[in-house]
Amino acid sequence: MSVQIVLDVTNEFNSGSESGFPGLVKLDTGGYDYAVVQFISPSSTITFKHTNDSGDIQGVSDGSAISSDNEQLVQGVNLATGAAATSVGASSLFRFQSNGRYLWLDGSATPVTVTKLLVRLYKIH
Repeated sequence: MSVQIVLDVTNEFNSGSESGFPGLVKLDTGGYDYAVVQFISPSSTITFKHTNDSGDIQGVSDGSAISSDNEQLVQGVNLATGAAATSVGASSLFRFQSNGRYLWLDGSATPVTVTKLLVRLYKIH
């Protein structure tokens, strides 16, 4: 048996409403086995990153995806080709193992926009 949830993070990504940076969304993937992300019509390149650093302040805050920091590049697997990549620039589906606690989808340098950005998180029991 498995548990899954689908998140539409299009508005958060395009506006930067949670991260503070348009073209960047930070997702808490901790506790899930993997994520499948569908990118629909990105305007430019989106880089994949992971981190375990929640940005916590000892005795004050446990941190969260929003305050996460010290991200590193991570590979996702393109489900159409089977090729691993650290970024995407076209409509596609990528699978990410939950190796780090937070998955960053980062196109904030440009900033990138998407027509749609859907994330499906899976937990296998």
